Amino acid sequence: MIYPETSGKSGEHLRLRTLESTWIRGRLTMWGCWSAFSKSPKAAGIFQRLLTEPKITKKALKDAMQRMKKEGLSEETLQLFLEEYQDKKTLSNMWFCSDTEGGKMDKVISAVFAHDQGLLNVLKQHYIYKKSYYALALELHESKPSISLSTCRRRIKAWLSIAEFMLYRPMCDEFDRGYHYSE
Repeated sequence: MIYPETSGKSGEHLRLRTLESTWIRGRLTMWGCWSAFSKSPKAAGIFQRLLTEPKITKKALKDAMQRMKKEGLSEETLQLFLEEYQDKKTLSNMWFCSDTEGGKMDKVISAVFAHDQGLLNVLKQHYIYKKSYYALALELHESKPSISLSTCRRRIKAWLSIAEFMLYRPMCDEFDRGYHYSE
């Protein structure tokens, strides 16, 4: 299989290469799941045990949901992750991360966006609260109706792309991972 080194138009700035983008998005997805479940660690354990089963029965799912509700996880959060799980054909180790990894990612994200709460908010909305580009653009459009919805969508996409670009190297440094390509 041929892995493209770049995608998009030539001359674009602040854009990660394909494999770099895939890696950072996987890390951010893991961070989003970890952040949502870190408020209730027992609920995360229940969910992970549920995912280790080869087949998930309705009874097992119902029992797990009841136990997670008792642990304080909101029904909306449960619904988001179960919908995401249902859409996946197979699961990888990119679904959850350990508390150590989650803490490292949280530390890097907090440091990088210490002075840019706007980008941090967009990142959280997309990766923790699982809002799509379109949902984020719709919120932006409702708050600023003078801007067209397509412009809002492009801005959200650009902001997330910049946030991922800003996080790539610090995340690589934190996880002792060499950059994909030489300078």
